[in-house]
Amino acid sequence: MRFLHFLLLISPLILSACSSSVITIRTIGDSTMADYEENTTETRGWGEMFGHFVNPRKANVVDYARGGRSSKSFYEEKLWQTVLDSTRKGDYILIQFAHNDEKNNGLEGDDGRGTAPWGQYRQYLERYIDEAREKGATPIFVAPIIRRYFDSNGRITRKGQHDLSSSIEDTTKNYILVMKTVAKQKNVPYVDLTSRTLQMTESAGPKLSKQLIYVSGDNTHTRAFGAAHIAKAAMNEMRDMKLIGNVWKDCRLVVNPQIIDLGNIYTGNAVEYTFDALAVNGETTDRHIYDITTNDNVGIRFSGDTESTTHLYTDTIGGVSFIASFTPTTPGPVEKNIIVSTPGAHENITIKANVIEPAERLPMSVTFSDIASKPADEHFCHASAPTLSGLKLSADGSSVITENEEWPADIDESGSRYIELYIIPQSTTTITDISLKTDSDLCYRIAASRGKGFFPRTTLFECFTPGHSESVSAHTSMTVTPNERIVIRIYPWSRERTSKLFTIKDITIKGISYK
Repeated sequence: MRFLHFLLLISPLILSACSSSVITIRTIGDSTMADYEENTTETRGWGEMFGHFVNPRKANVVDYARGGRSSKSFYEEKLWQTVLDSTRKGDYILIQFAHNDEKNNGLEGDDGRGTAPWGQYRQYLERYIDEAREKGATPIFVAPIIRRYFDSNGRITRKGQHDLSSSIEDTTKNYILVMKTVAKQKNVPYVDLTSRTLQMTESAGPKLSKQLIYVSGDNTHTRAFGAAHIAKAAMNEMRDMKLIGNVWKDCRLVVNPQIIDLGNIYTGNAVEYTFDALAVNGETTDRHIYDITTNDNVGIRFSGDTESTTHLYTDTIGGVSFIASFTPTTPGPVEKNIIVSTPGAHENITIKANVIEPAERLPMSVTFSDIASKPADEHFCHASAPTLSGLKLSADGSSVITENEEWPADIDESGSRYIELYIIPQSTTTITDISLKTDSDLCYRIAASRGKGFFPRTTLFECFTPGHSESVSAHTSMTVTPNERIVIRIYPWSRERTSKLFTIKDITIKGISYK
């Protein structure tokens, strides 16, 4: 279950509600470790899957990893402080960084992310150790997963293994060596996930590794099946090292998410959610049978299909994603169940909600014609004028550029560059649609949060590749209580280094207000 996502969807939960005998494992790192919204992207982080390999009666996993962050920016953006504020004596903190530290080719960067291996990278790793220990927590280094950079012989390059040096003898830009060195000097456990994922990816080969482990858009981020196998590899390594005691669970089948509590929803509002079914017994290239059944007026279909049914069956290499949908008609508590089976394992998915019949439904709509002014027309909702961080406006107010007037080449968001706005509904409101117009070669992520410091947050939708439609519309289902402030951020980035302006306009948020 993706715990942090549900913190945003429903009323806030208390992270410390678990029994004091239950260990808390906190994870910090980058996009390869982070949580993702299943409805919006094929990308999954291994930290999102890690909890499936932990006995929930013995340990609780909270994933703080965030896309686009380096050891430096995660610390300087106060994301680390958020972790420390929740950390208690006896906790464990898994630390994985390097991908975004490499941004300036092994040099200290001026964008707040790039670090030199033996310079700031080493210094920030040491800070995490010292400050975690000050809180009574146990830090554990997890070497970053490899990038899928194959050479002509079908082997992963040194750069793919986070060594940017010019030769094997040159160790000045070897991030893995630095992490190993700090771990030894500071007596910190070192989990070699780099070697584990190297073996996994090379065994699959150039073709199957793309089909099964990595997403279609790049060679860094992983899809659900790959993330689940990497999470299991991390668990196996820690169990072999006898780390964190006897908290591990021998999981053969991952269903993600496994429990969804939608809180209050309303009659007539269609609910649709994407789930992953991932067999993790055997090798990544093995074939698996998936048998998925449901009842209670729930329809299920594989991603890409249009017709729903109550029974899905397939024999395939890798994992599968499927969509469950239902429309509540009767007020009161509901509980829907889906059973996912593979030979030798089965898991149950539970969807809970409290269905309400409202006395009145009214349309809510807020439109920001550009990103320089507050919307002129508001229906049942207060809205702020957008503000910019790390960006500046063009003369006409419709476009943005970085403050230094040049976009670096990125494959994920920068936490220091975003457009922020907020809305405050006057009555209980379900946000159903968000649309905007952008340049077709702009990459972006749109996320929402109620929490202080924009944590926790939920990704509403995103685009990792250029060449998309300029008009973007996404459906969501997020219920906001009266006078509750919901903050929305748009994180734009470019895949190529450029000084062009990016247009973002006609941001429209629609929903239904209930009386």
